[in-house]
Amino acid sequence: MAASGLYIPTPLLSYEAVVAKITKMEGELADKRQRRRRVELFIRMLAGEHQPLVYDGGLFTAYVDRVIVRGTKGNAELEYILRDGTSHTVKVSQLRG
Repeated sequence: MAASGLYIPTPLLSYEAVVAKITKMEGELADKRQRRRRVELFIRMLAGEHQPLVYDGGLFTAYVDRVIVRGTKGNAELEYILRDGTSHTVKVSQLRG
């Protein structure tokens, strides 16, 4: 039977454990920032604002669910449907430069 309102103190973490936890969290945060930057660059590349230096197939398949091609040979567009549900449309003429 649990006693309500009874405070049971938990042991304090040692200094080393706190430092280790903070270091781990800083590493995870840096990793998230790097992933976010890669996604933002990828989205700008899809919009035609940034040309990729190196094609990364793993990045493409990780974020793109499907690509829909519309139009004719001279007037086509690509719609990229990302895994989060958003879509970005790029005209083929933008890709040619």
